[in-house]
Amino acid sequence: MNIMFIPKWRLWYKKFNIMNRVIGYVRVSSENQVEKDNSIRNQIKFIKKYCQDYDYELVDIFKDEGVSGLKKNRDGLNKMMKQIDESNIDIVLVYSLSRLGRLGRKLVDVISWVNELERKNIEFLSIKN
Repeated sequence: MNIMFIPKWRLWYKKFNIMNRVIGYVRVSSENQVEKDNSIRNQIKFIKKYCQDYDYELVDIFKDEGVSGLKKNRDGLNKMMKQIDESNIDIVLVYSLSRLGRLGRKLVDVISWVNELERKNIEFLSIKN
């Protein structure tokens, strides 16, 4: 049996027919993945489907192609964080937490980004556990 907790604000959004505004983030690390475009295309497909399934408004998707998750300074990630500061965004959505950053040596950076979103009252969601 699956039990899902639904925050009160999300119920309020549904009650008044307000859509959650979402920004997606996708990343591939190898040039081989960039050339094939498989991983980016699939991540975008999953993000769009998730937003459709949950009736979310997908505002934009930011991407970093051929950039390691060990690298803290990434164009797509930086643009996404700037967009968050300039827009009314409710959720940042990724296909997998590993797209935000490697969970080994750079776990501190991932936690820092998620904490920054939380301070701005923005929910972070990962489709794949």
